[in-house]
Amino acid sequence: MNPVDELEQHYPEVIQRMGKRFNSHEFIRELAYQQQALYVQALAHYAHNKAPFQVVHGLLAKALHKFDHLVDYIGVETSTDIFGHSNEAAVWGRK
Repeated sequence: MNPVDELEQHYPEVIQRMGKRFNSHEFIRELAYQQQALYVQALAHYAHNKAPFQVVHGLLAKALHKFDHLVDYIGVETSTDIFGHSNEAAVWGRK
């Protein structure tokens, strides 16, 4: 199984740890912290890409849409990613 798919299995427990409102960057940081070994495996799986962090983070962020029974998509906001760069991130509300 692809490590990103394995990480998705942990979304419900991570979502429950999040505040009522959070963005994709915050979610990915918490997921990476809670599932460090799987996160590293996901990065290694995409290491052949020029930007494995961007690929993995994009996949992880997009996968939140699959959990619409747990979160509502609110919109986008400017947020700081794990590299300290400011860019757009989806905003979510926990149900």
